[in-house]
Amino acid sequence: NLRRMVAAAAAHPERVFSGVFQHRFDPVNIKMREILASGVLGRILTAGVQLRCYRSDDYYRGDDWRGTWKYEGGSILVNQAIHFIDQLLWQMDSPAKAEGFYANLAHRGVIETEDTAVAAIRFRNGALGTLEATCGSNLGWESTLSYHGTEGTIDLRDDKPLKVEFRDAATAERIRAELLEATSPKRDISGKAYYGTGHLAQLHDFVEAVRTRRAPGVTVADAAKTASFIFDIYASQRKAAR
Repeated sequence: NLRRMVAAAAAHPERVFSGVFQHRFDPVNIKMREILASGVLGRILTAGVQLRCYRSDDYYRGDDWRGTWKYEGGSILVNQAIHFIDQLLWQMDSPAKAEGFYANLAHRGVIETEDTAVAAIRFRNGALGTLEATCGSNLGWESTLSYHGTEGTIDLRDDKPLKVEFRDAATAERIRAELLEATSPKRDISGKAYYGTGHLAQLHDFVEAVRTRRAPGVTVADAAKTASFIFDIYASQRKAAR
């Protein structure tokens, strides 16, 4: 189905197709991408994403499609973690491949899909990375993005700077100030506060793309790269199990 959507978008360039990755429109994530692109961290050595959250048995029992391979296509990876994986891939701006493992550790007898997953990542730019995600955690919601280079390190915890350390103290102070400024709310948030402003910003981008006949900020091809990355993790375990 993903290939068919990408092919349909390519066959109809006059139409506006967009994947929904609203966190690309959050100011702090835009700023993080700019910081990485500037080279201030030096050579990127490692980059990682971690999501620890909780989804109850009732959450999965509430809808027939949840926790099924046929209808949801997975669980923690394709539902909650996919947005943070997309942030990692988009901010690194480097094609990546992954091999990993997944398991159902906390929702046995309730779902047939995975509630916990890990993966090792290789970026084309040479950096290595890791992924850890679970929806069986005692933590309600905690996301972390980590970037470690030869000149500096940045960890974002729940979209706020947790660690900003550089060889040069002045650089660390400047980058920390830029990230803190980017986390400050710029307007009222519509909907659930923890979603941030990304949904509204992406909707605005999509409407403008239709109005001005331009490509949206997140094209179907862009979105497909993140989805394919996750499918590679599923495929790597299935291949190893043969």
